[in-house]
Amino acid sequence: MRRLGYVAFTRASEQLYVVLRDPNDTRDMKRKPVFYWFESPEAKFELPDRLKGTIGMLRGHKVNEFYDNNYASNAAKSAGVNDNVQLAATKLDAHKPATETIEYAPFAEVMKTNYFHGWAKTSFTALARQLDESTQAMAIVDERIDDAIDIDMADTSVSVEHLLNSDASLEKVDGLNLKSEDDIRFTFVKGANAGTFLHEIFEKIDFNNKAQWSQVIDRAISSYQLPLAYSSAEQQGRRSQAKKQEQGDDGSFNTSSLDLASIDATKHEALINWIEEVLDAPLLASKQPLRSIDAGHRFSELEFNMGLSENFKAQDISKLFQQHLPNEMDKHVTLIPQNKAHLYRYLRGEIDLVYEHAGKYYVVDYKSNFLGNSLSDYNENTLKQAMSKAGYWLQAAIYQVALHRFLSMRIHDYTGNEDKYLGAVEYVFLRGVYSPNSQAADDLSQHVKEADNSHSMHNDRYGLVTWDIPIDFIKGLDALFGMPD
Repeated sequence: MRRLGYVAFTRASEQLYVVLRDPNDTRDMKRKPVFYWFESPEAKFELPDRLKGTIGMLRGHKVNEFYDNNYASNAAKSAGVNDNVQLAATKLDAHKPATETIEYAPFAEVMKTNYFHGWAKTSFTALARQLDESTQAMAIVDERIDDAIDIDMADTSVSVEHLLNSDASLEKVDGLNLKSEDDIRFTFVKGANAGTFLHEIFEKIDFNNKAQWSQVIDRAISSYQLPLAYSSAEQQGRRSQAKKQEQGDDGSFNTSSLDLASIDATKHEALINWIEEVLDAPLLASKQPLRSIDAGHRFSELEFNMGLSENFKAQDISKLFQQHLPNEMDKHVTLIPQNKAHLYRYLRGEIDLVYEHAGKYYVVDYKSNFLGNSLSDYNENTLKQAMSKAGYWLQAAIYQVALHRFLSMRIHDYTGNEDKYLGAVEYVFLRGVYSPNSQAADDLSQHVKEADNSHSMHNDRYGLVTWDIPIDFIKGLDALFGMPD
């Protein structure tokens, strides 16, 4: 009610009527300031002089008759207000009713159906709701909930045997597991909170200061209410001590009193090792591991708001994929027309990481989707199919357009030299990334190369997929998005 009152008083451009009922009693009139101003014999709260010419009290016992006498609009007359009311009106002489009125068009003509929807923001996650039925199950409602979706690859997964020669033994196929099913990357909790947690870890840790990681992890686990078992031994001890104190234990609390030996921190150590493996794995686009990228050459969580033309229609994106990527059908997306008449004027998002290497700028997006409990479920071919199933190619293109616009404003010779500066977009499926430096990984890579050179699996392919997007496609999508008039 306060909000409605605020809107009425601040939005009325010509005249405002406040319809009031007579008070049931006249006690405590100070709490009824409108009546107190006009009806109180003491009149302690007189209207300021500057308002006396614009605010006044009008009595009416037959409201319709009052309106007729003052040329009120038909819409007002049909309001059906009961008798015995008082009216406070703006821009009326305090002592006599108005003698002039403004003729308004009927309300139904002024405020037609779908007359105005306002300027709205959209994003990849909103556009994903317009994907066709083949990807409708992946529709997402916020920036990170896509990580909560376990992409079912049962009907599209690539056979491991296809990547080895036909004589490969089961023992060799099993070698692709490399990590056991109970490895932290496969058993780590799933869901939106887990996805946001992992994003925050890679946003806030110092890649080259391992001693700081536990502090970041402990804070994030508490923020997103993940199992305490993933916390450091120190944090588990503090929580255990605090719980004892809540139960009435008067023991003093200090870190030296923590019984760390009785606390199981194996999951925390496994989480640390997993993070370290991700940072040590060379990226496909630049061949550089994340750890080697200097902090001054990378930017985490790069937010953007791109202006859109009022003529932009999401379904037109489908034609652009067909036009510029005729031989890459797996990347095509089909967006259906939206059933609501929104006027999208901004496209927003957050790029997990943008980094520069050797003069080129690259996009990295982390994904925590669960695709299976074996590294073979995160090979390049399977990841590409997962990308198609989830519509992530569209997300990659949007991020690249955002970086394209950003660089065009920041680099003086960017226009005409886009290929010189604009690198690839890379998706890092965290549950499938591992350090290729282990002996098992080297042995497997060598075995696969010997088995079938045409289907060789490089040891840095697990969990990583990259797309060097044609610049003409990016320019076309940029033009399709347009700019505000």
